[in-house]
Amino acid sequence: MGELSDVFTKKETITIGQEKAEEVDYPHIEPSSRERVSQLLAVLGMTKQGKELIADAKEFGVKIMTDNIRAHGSFDDETNVVKLNCGGTFDRQLATLAHELRHAQQFKNGVQMNALKDRPEDYLHSQWLIEADANVSACVATWELKQMGIEGPYNALMKDDKHILEPFTKSAEQGGLETGDAQRAAFEGWFTDTGIRGCYDANYIRNFEYRKRNATKEERAEQFTRAVPVEDQVKKVCNVQGKSYMSGEQAKEFFARPDINNVSDNTYWAIYRNLRDVRQFEFLAQAKDVMEKEAGGLGNRGADYWEVSRPASSKGLQSKISEKANQSRRPMNQLHTLLAAKSAGR
Repeated sequence: MGELSDVFTKKETITIGQEKAEEVDYPHIEPSSRERVSQLLAVLGMTKQGKELIADAKEFGVKIMTDNIRAHGSFDDETNVVKLNCGGTFDRQLATLAHELRHAQQFKNGVQMNALKDRPEDYLHSQWLIEADANVSACVATWELKQMGIEGPYNALMKDDKHILEPFTKSAEQGGLETGDAQRAAFEGWFTDTGIRGCYDANYIRNFEYRKRNATKEERAEQFTRAVPVEDQVKKVCNVQGKSYMSGEQAKEFFARPDINNVSDNTYWAIYRNLRDVRQFEFLAQAKDVMEKEAGGLGNRGADYWEVSRPASSKGLQSKISEKANQSRRPMNQLHTLLAAKSAGR
């Protein structure tokens, strides 16, 4: 199927094959983006996943708009605004909308993140958790549309995120949606892209430094004091259409795995320095000891990346991704999607 926007007319109900895309009553659309966003909501609202996302966003007062941004999309939890890249295709924008509205839903469900206050491992686990889960949402919504014969959004997502959608599809075709296996396959698939993970690692350090620069004396005294266990966060996140696809215990075990509980080299040493300063460790304190005691045993993915698991030819790619991620002087919101950096690095 070509551009889904082509099927729209000025009628309130639009037929796509045997299905109908009905206009959605959604009051929180930026006026300049109304036509496009209304069309996107109408198609997304054809799915069970979309109906849930739209209903929660409407209740939460989430504003939706298109804008000239570098990423596919973003959600700002402080302004409660979803932005979609105005240059994206209709199909790509639809998959992105399912992703970003999931972020809004996560906050509606009580997810809290504070880069200054949270323990480093807790903030990072939360950041990875919500991003992987938002990708699950996009997989479910585009899969549902595909079952209706609307394959464009699914194909657009497969083009950009094959490592997530492919394992999801394989499991879904075997009944994995009912058991939660498909959702978990997509969730775990997100972690296989070390490039995008590196971007989010850098995002954490930017958020911490921004908050520290603007913190009061009282706020600085609270650095790294708040415990936010991932098994508590997952109860607010990993639910699709009323069904949990990951338990707290499963999440705890998953994030304890050495291949998951690690960060890029630059982030590892930045966290070490921050912890050493806040906890007043000796200047020559061993990084591994500090990380074991104060950061949940976070590992250094960078050392493995260069010395063991990656060919030398990949060095240029990782450097390019890191450089792109650090170009912006504006601190990113916690949920800002960094897909622009990812695309540029490939």
